[in-house]
Amino acid sequence: MIELLRKLRDALARRRLSDELREELRFHQGELARDARAAGMNIADADAAASRRLGNATAILEDARSMWTLHWLDNLGQDIRYGLRALRRNPGFTVVAALTLALGIGATTAIFTIVNGVILRPLPYKDADRLVIVWERMPDAPQIMVSYPNFLDWRSRVHAFEGAAIYNPFNQFTLTNLGDAARVNGGYASGNFFDVYGVRAARGRLFEARDDRVGADPVAVVTNSFWLRRLGADSLAVGKPLTLDGVTYTVVGVLAPGIQPSGVDVWIPIGLFANSDRFAPRSNHPGTIVLGRLKPGMTLSDMQRDLDGVYAQLRADHGENAGISASGTWISEIILGDVRRPLYIFAGAVGLVLLIACANVASLLLGRAASRSREIALRLAIGARRGRIVRQLLTESVLLSVVGGVLGALLAYGAVRVFVGLRPPSVPRLAEIHVDTHVMLFAAGISVVTGIIFGLVPALQTVQGDLFRSLRDGARGATAGRQRLRLRSALMLGEVMLALVLLVGAGLLARSFQKLANVDVGIDARNLVAGYVSLPPKTYPDSVKRVQFFEALLEKARTIPGVTEVALGGDLPPGTSWQTGVTFMSLPPVQPGKEPLLNAMVASPAWFETVKMRVISGRAFTDADVAGGVRVAIISENVARKFFGAKNPLGELVKRGRASSTGTPATIIGVVNEVRNDGLRVTSKGTIYFPLA
Repeated sequence: MIELLRKLRDALARRRLSDELREELRFHQGELARDARAAGMNIADADAAASRRLGNATAILEDARSMWTLHWLDNLGQDIRYGLRALRRNPGFTVVAALTLALGIGATTAIFTIVNGVILRPLPYKDADRLVIVWERMPDAPQIMVSYPNFLDWRSRVHAFEGAAIYNPFNQFTLTNLGDAARVNGGYASGNFFDVYGVRAARGRLFEARDDRVGADPVAVVTNSFWLRRLGADSLAVGKPLTLDGVTYTVVGVLAPGIQPSGVDVWIPIGLFANSDRFAPRSNHPGTIVLGRLKPGMTLSDMQRDLDGVYAQLRADHGENAGISASGTWISEIILGDVRRPLYIFAGAVGLVLLIACANVASLLLGRAASRSREIALRLAIGARRGRIVRQLLTESVLLSVVGGVLGALLAYGAVRVFVGLRPPSVPRLAEIHVDTHVMLFAAGISVVTGIIFGLVPALQTVQGDLFRSLRDGARGATAGRQRLRLRSALMLGEVMLALVLLVGAGLLARSFQKLANVDVGIDARNLVAGYVSLPPKTYPDSVKRVQFFEALLEKARTIPGVTEVALGGDLPPGTSWQTGVTFMSLPPVQPGKEPLLNAMVASPAWFETVKMRVISGRAFTDADVAGGVRVAIISENVARKFFGAKNPLGELVKRGRASSTGTPATIIGVVNEVRNDGLRVTSKGTIYFPLA
């Protein structure tokens, strides 16, 4: 180790030591020449005799360097300097090869940045590999939201959990005390929600048990982005009021930067509303999800056994839970969803692009090697080792790849910024996609590896062959040998094959996209403008006031120039956030808990005309379908076909929930075309529509 450190020290002082040695050699040569002149020689003969007696000064200098420096490091420096000169002598080749590599390395680095941010980077929560999401399920619905009373009954009885919290992230609050009224993404959460998540507050505190109960002081926790955007990064924000849906909450904490569970900006305790019509009924499943943290060493199987046991007891204790069970999975599976497979496929395609770029540059290097064959042959003829020349050629290749890597990193940085700026809704964790140290190390590593990949074969090919023939052919002009031509042909064939794979894959993707784009979703979205409206319960406490507001809103919207139809609906198709079990009164009864589950939606009378849906039979809603009148409903054609077959469903009675429920059945007054509310690639389970009034 001491010897290595000494050599490193001497290597750093190599120029000074070389100058001192040259000066010493000149001194000794001068002394020898002076002695020769004293012996009677003339000046020229004395200098020649001194040089002969001293020996080869260059060899002496090289031998001395090998003693005071790291030989391989010295050779590497020489190779780099020579490689830079070689690339500078051929600017056209250098530019073309570097740009080719920049495209391949840039695309690879960009997709790695996205994969790293979305998939590889750990979730920003403590021990995120122990976090699970739990939902309830029915025979016809593998995932439904969790009943709040059910959660309160079993949260302490699942022994696999270190802690369990419930939350609802699907809310829009109207903020009215910070300038103009604005909509913010809001969520309800139990008092231990942030403790289970394992996140901390940057300012103030998070929820406590005393906040999560009926009658507690209204408090709120906001994200760092909301604090920056809406509260102006006020250092005194904790303690400030927020008026949400007409209720004033006190900000008690600000989450740490980068922490924004489910994209929610403002969280309020769910226990404040435990007695509300939304959360109190056990039969309701109002968008609430359970977040659990498993104990160390516990698995999903352990959790499932516990859930099966507690839900068997819940079904026995409460008739509303007939047919209800529960299941769950890791939170990473929920966050990433189906994005892993497309990203990996995309990464594979980009990898093929990089291989094509490598083959292209390797072919260019083989062509360039033909013009350097005489140079290489001369170096071999005067004693250069083949390994030394291969290393020199590889150094040139790596230098070329590094230049392409630098350009590619700049290209990747721009591409990633554009991608994040587009904010594709299907890609999670967009805020965590950025060029960081890991990405830069990846770009550096891929540049070096790429340089070796495309440079090794041409380098080995260059030093092989007959020296005499290379010298002779080089005297007449550079030509490529038969073996080199075969190798270039193989590289070109490989490029064509890889390109063909990409073209076939792109063609299949384009065909799939075309098919999806041509799928009839059931509505006509052309010239359709949509917006969201939410009414604060404090200002509009009953249905009469809400109906009056919506009627006035529709009247004003109809007066906007260019507007031809206006309607209100509970969801924006295709897609519904509400599903309900139904009972068709004329059909044979089913076992409790196994009622068919349908997508459900409320709509105003002009809804079907506005979104250009077809009324296949019967009629649409009218202004006569109001509260207090005859209850009516409209079903989609899949529902009519599945449950009534060739029978006309008009006039049939349908009830939400079970046959034993106290609700009044609705009369089916119409059948409309199907809307693909369950996705473009699957057959919709069908939708039932109720009048908005």
